[in-house]
Amino acid sequence: MLFWVLLLIYQAACRVELFVSKSVRLFEQSVEETLTIRGKNLNASPLKRLRFTVDADVFETLKIVRMQEGGVWKTLSDFEGPSFWLTFASPKAEEASFAAEVRLIFRGRLEFVPHKIRFDEDQVVSFEDRALGVRFEDEAEVKNLSINYFWPARNTLNEDNGLIERQVNRDGVEYSAEGIASPFDSVYRFRFQLNKPFDIFSKVERFVEVSLWGNILETNNLYLTNESAELDGEYSTIDFNPANFNTGKNALRWLQTRLDGAVHGLSIRDEVGNVTNPVAKRVGDQIDLILIPRFSLFGGWKSNFFIEFNQPSRPFLTRDSSASDLLRLEYSFGCPFENVMAKEYELNICLPQGSELVSSDLRYGFVANSTFFKPDFFENPGKHCHKFVFKNIIPSLFSEKINITFRVPSGATWGKLIYLIALLSAGTFGIILISKIDFSFEDKRKKHSPKPKGE
Repeated sequence: MLFWVLLLIYQAACRVELFVSKSVRLFEQSVEETLTIRGKNLNASPLKRLRFTVDADVFETLKIVRMQEGGVWKTLSDFEGPSFWLTFASPKAEEASFAAEVRLIFRGRLEFVPHKIRFDEDQVVSFEDRALGVRFEDEAEVKNLSINYFWPARNTLNEDNGLIERQVNRDGVEYSAEGIASPFDSVYRFRFQLNKPFDIFSKVERFVEVSLWGNILETNNLYLTNESAELDGEYSTIDFNPANFNTGKNALRWLQTRLDGAVHGLSIRDEVGNVTNPVAKRVGDQIDLILIPRFSLFGGWKSNFFIEFNQPSRPFLTRDSSASDLLRLEYSFGCPFENVMAKEYELNICLPQGSELVSSDLRYGFVANSTFFKPDFFENPGKHCHKFVFKNIIPSLFSEKINITFRVPSGATWGKLIYLIALLSAGTFGIILISKIDFSFEDKRKKHSPKPKGE
């Protein structure tokens, strides 16, 4: 018993020294907090991982956590509690130094002042931050903390005089401090104009339908919301014009992305029907797509879009060299709009008729998965789809490709060919049969007129 007590006392006395550099900036419509950590293990035993906890007052707005040590990133978007483990690629021996990086993506920490604005008013946001909102485990001690804030330059107001202001460029201002004595007690407040929409997808449904005939059909159902300051009052089309940026300063006028140049059969719709405003043009080996809503979205407004296209399966689908009936699909993970967050993201992988899912490596943790049957006229009777549900996905941060391995039964290709030939033959026979049927109501029987007199 005495041995264990001494061991606990020894472990409690052991320390890990940390030198932390913190930077805070805007990442599109989110706040990105980056902690660059340099540390030293003073323990007699190897250090395998480091634990940290995010303060409860900001944890509710935490959406994504990214960690890396040794050049390997780990990305999380679904977590139950505020505590996380930073695991090292290899254990750190006594007196060994290490370097790591933690990035925290918040959504909702910027507050609108006021929450409602008129269509011709500027959007003003406020931000409050503790010098260090992350607490490391008991045996780790922060020996030094430096901090930098990068905000837009327009009317930025630092409400705390403890920070040094440095002009970065005409678009941004940097505020910094070194050697903060009370990192958990020091609070900094800012207020500045941010005339931009806070676009977000409340839900994204992505369907990837794989065919054995050299094609992949992709459908993206996008449920878009502008979460910026809400519109107060009314306006007319005379007052607001999408081309005039002096009004509707936080309105969402368009979304822009790039598609692969091999895409064909591009279709864009909304809940009303075909969208007449989108612009798609080829730039090099890619396609620039500008999605323009029927009406600009003010704060709190919503609109739903449905984008569908085809592309060759050859770059994404390969056959296993050891087993001819095994196929591997390597495909991108997110949706086409790389920097827009999806609160709920559904990835549906629909495999060819009769295929069996062997394995799935989705790279990121999902919150639910299920299987459903999708009827298809050309895939009699249809195909099985595998649905995976994720939370808080920003495609540019979740860039690793997924890998799906499935088995195709022998003769499936020939079976489908025979089915299509039979379907085509039946259709041709039906057309010929219908063409022989007379649907007119005219009486075509010969009418015998009486012979003239004298004959």
